[in-house]
Amino acid sequence: MLKTLLSYIKEYKMDTLKSPLYVAIEVVLEVAIPYLMALLVDQGITQANIGAIAKYGALMMICAILSLIAGALSGRHAAVAASGFAKNLREAEYKRIQDFSFAEIDKYSTSSLITRMTTDINNITMAFQMVIRVAVRAPLMLITSLYMAFTINTKIALIFVFVIIFLACVLSFVTLFVHKIFMKMFKRYDKLNESVQENITGIRVVKSFVREPFEIKKFKKESKAIFNIQKSAEKILILNNPAMMLSVYACMLGVSFVGAKLIVAGQMTTGNLMSLFTYIMSILMSLMMLSMIFVMLTMSIANMERVYEILTQESTLTSPKSGITEVNPKIVLFAEREFSDDDLKKSEALNITGIFNSLDEKGLQDLSDILTNKKGKDYSLIFTNPKTGAFITGKVSDYNENVISFNPDCPELLSPLTENSKISQATFKNKKSIKYVQVKILSKTIDNKKLELQVI
Repeated sequence: MLKTLLSYIKEYKMDTLKSPLYVAIEVVLEVAIPYLMALLVDQGITQANIGAIAKYGALMMICAILSLIAGALSGRHAAVAASGFAKNLREAEYKRIQDFSFAEIDKYSTSSLITRMTTDINNITMAFQMVIRVAVRAPLMLITSLYMAFTINTKIALIFVFVIIFLACVLSFVTLFVHKIFMKMFKRYDKLNESVQENITGIRVVKSFVREPFEIKKFKKESKAIFNIQKSAEKILILNNPAMMLSVYACMLGVSFVGAKLIVAGQMTTGNLMSLFTYIMSILMSLMMLSMIFVMLTMSIANMERVYEILTQESTLTSPKSGITEVNPKIVLFAEREFSDDDLKKSEALNITGIFNSLDEKGLQDLSDILTNKKGKDYSLIFTNPKTGAFITGKVSDYNENVISFNPDCPELLSPLTENSKISQATFKNKKSIKYVQVKILSKTIDNKKLELQVI
């Protein structure tokens, strides 16, 4: 599923790659700031060294500015990539729907197809933007902050490990139960859209029979159902916040308790303890961002499954292997007079296919004269199969005494016509005119590749 959906990134691959690259730069610079702050405290403030304070203060300022620039560039590329991905995905889904037969449209319903092209793709877009930006930032921030914490003091860093395991269990529990609830909610969205569509389409009938109270009641019922489902999901999702706050304050208490003892014992400096508090917030904020990503991905998985279902749905409408693959537009002009050479040149410039003047006996005689003077490479015959309604085109190879030799473009479309079958109206076209004639099949080959037609 992911492989199919991600294939629609197409021309936005560079933006998709640049966004996490700038995020990585931003994270490295942000993680370096607490470390520089610890050096500023230990080597500058504690020892009253103005030179060290100016040096590390300037480095912190440079890191902050570069981090800001990298974050802005990351956000820009993430927005472009996500919007482009949504555009391509929506376009592909729309093209697929255009190929659907009535069977597929009835299978999914119009309201569901609209929801899949709007709400579902919007949720996928937000999830994609979070993945290429926040989902890169949070793990990198978590790993680098944890590494710096272990560099400062291994005993205190172990507190973070236990907190991470606790939060991972909570997030797994939330993801497991919420996914099923969101699937039900999106199905209810389909029913809500269906109710709105029926009401708007039949608004005249609704007003004529004074059914507004019933329609309002039906809409409120579906809206209430969505509210209840979403409320049940939020009751589980809300566990993220207390779990996160518990982890934050537990870390602070643990670091303060252990850190105070280590400072008294001379095993850690005050600057290191301050930087550890900063890393606590970085680690836990990363975990909070991961929890947000989990929630968004939990919602978007349901959306992705619904969009993927449309993109991979095969239509029951199939074209014959030897069918017409190109359709050239036909422009016909009726004129009550003969066109001059200048007028003919103008009509050719306007891509006019042919010009005809009358449908009387003289017109048929003109047809006979034209066919006897020139061979079929300049002429074509078009008619509709009276048995099946198939549109048949082809070339006239010869004409002699009102008998036309006709070579169809698609011989299989002539079935089940037989000899003596009559075609009430056929269109004969040459460079300068279009005439209507009635023909009868005199003979035909077994494979229908050549027919002898008589003008009647």
